[in-house]
Amino acid sequence: MRKLAMTQTGCMGAMLLLFLINCSFTSGKYIRSSLPGDTLQTRLNFVYLTRFCLYSDIGVLRFKVRFPVEYTPIRLLLYFDEPGQWPAVYKTNTTCQEKVNVLRGPAGKNQEVILDPGEAYSGCELKRHPVDNSTVVECVSHRQFGTIRERWWYIAVSKCESFGNIHMEYNLTLLNGDGFNKHISADETFILETDIGFLICFFILLIAVAMVAYELAQRQYLHSTFELYIAAVVLQVISLVLYVAAFGSYNADGFDKPTVRNVAHGFEITSDIFFIVTVMLFSQGYTVTRGRLSAAGAIFLAGFLMLYTLTYLICFLLEVSQHDSGKVLYFYEAVPGLIVVGLKFLSWLAMSVSVVTTLVRYPEKITFYAPFYIFFTVWLLITPIIILMAIYHIPKHFRAKLVNGVLLGCTFFAYAYVVIITRPGALNKNFPFHIRTKQTAPADDDDEGHFVHHAYEVNSVFSVGVERDTHYMNLARLPSAPVRPAASSDPHSNGINTPTSNSPYPVLALPSSSTDEYIHE
Repeated sequence: MRKLAMTQTGCMGAMLLLFLINCSFTSGKYIRSSLPGDTLQTRLNFVYLTRFCLYSDIGVLRFKVRFPVEYTPIRLLLYFDEPGQWPAVYKTNTTCQEKVNVLRGPAGKNQEVILDPGEAYSGCELKRHPVDNSTVVECVSHRQFGTIRERWWYIAVSKCESFGNIHMEYNLTLLNGDGFNKHISADETFILETDIGFLICFFILLIAVAMVAYELAQRQYLHSTFELYIAAVVLQVISLVLYVAAFGSYNADGFDKPTVRNVAHGFEITSDIFFIVTVMLFSQGYTVTRGRLSAAGAIFLAGFLMLYTLTYLICFLLEVSQHDSGKVLYFYEAVPGLIVVGLKFLSWLAMSVSVVTTLVRYPEKITFYAPFYIFFTVWLLITPIIILMAIYHIPKHFRAKLVNGVLLGCTFFAYAYVVIITRPGALNKNFPFHIRTKQTAPADDDDEGHFVHHAYEVNSVFSVGVERDTHYMNLARLPSAPVRPAASSDPHSNGINTPTSNSPYPVLALPSSSTDEYIHE
């Protein structure tokens, strides 16, 4: 099973590599901050540029646009998120002129900027292009947004005249005031601070995990399940480091780093998959009640993990390659995000079946599996519940930062719970491992590798019972010198020692040539 776990680890690493390759060749959209100088050349007459969530009264748009004079006029259009505005024009069957007319009716409030030297307040004038010395229109100005609450604003350009083409160079800067978070969209305010806080928490957790891993290794309890858990924690830390780097750079200069964010998301997804594998192996009883999975259990687990991993991978790739910021505000509003929410429910069902099956065969493990099942039931179900509540009951400008904080909090407590229940110590009454790493492989291929039900029960694999660690089980240490019973006078004993009749303890019979100590119960 250890080889199987290592194979699973290698497969996960290969999938992570696919994530990174995909992310590296994905061209990101600057949809939340300043746009770099860019050239737009298209035969369309209506083009969506970007979106940004602005605070009331302090939101500012600064723009610099340059285009050939023969393309005059071009209109810069500013829509907000009410049903009668942006949702009514984006990817609908309305014509270009109908899209513009939305801003000219009662709902429009100075949201149309005509880029023409003859228009007042447009900031446009005729100039010579610095490269080819041709005559161009250059517009440099700004707009202040005053709203009663935080709003999503969508920026587009149009040229509905018969000429129809749009050819322009543009630079847009969207700001929320002039403070520390001025480049940050209102829906992402405090995400950087939240990520930094949880990065510190996960670093502390990683130190605790390393200490527990060292103790388990010293006692030969460092099973492959815990190794997978270590990998999950490490990947989560790497993910947060990348998120903090991306948001920190974004906060400093206003340029989004979509590739870095996608790589961070890939590490986060891989960490989640590793952790789900760990939880499912515990639920199946692997390294807790058995040395290897039964054929039925292995098929069930492999099928679930394949479905979970491939579905998560496809959802991630779809989100990266086909994300439409004009329609979707954040990951969990899109179809791939909702499918991921469904995976959490599926994980809970798979865990429930596994835990019940394990407890039927090992009811004495109820003290471990009862709190285990309750905790991970809450963890697996609270995530989709919070996400669905955010979609339908939380204001749009508050969803991203709320869901980010809740998911990081749930992830941290879940990871911390595992290190708590696996720490070796006298106070941990629910320590799951009572078999050492060298004893997890059964000798008989027909044996499923079930562990003993009791501390010193004889099983089919070893001729002596399994000794629990006396450090945390509070058992009396074995005598330092071998203690042997008197040899039997039975001529048919074939040299096998048997316990004396006056021994106060049942003694395990061993060959006379053995140098092992006797284990008393």
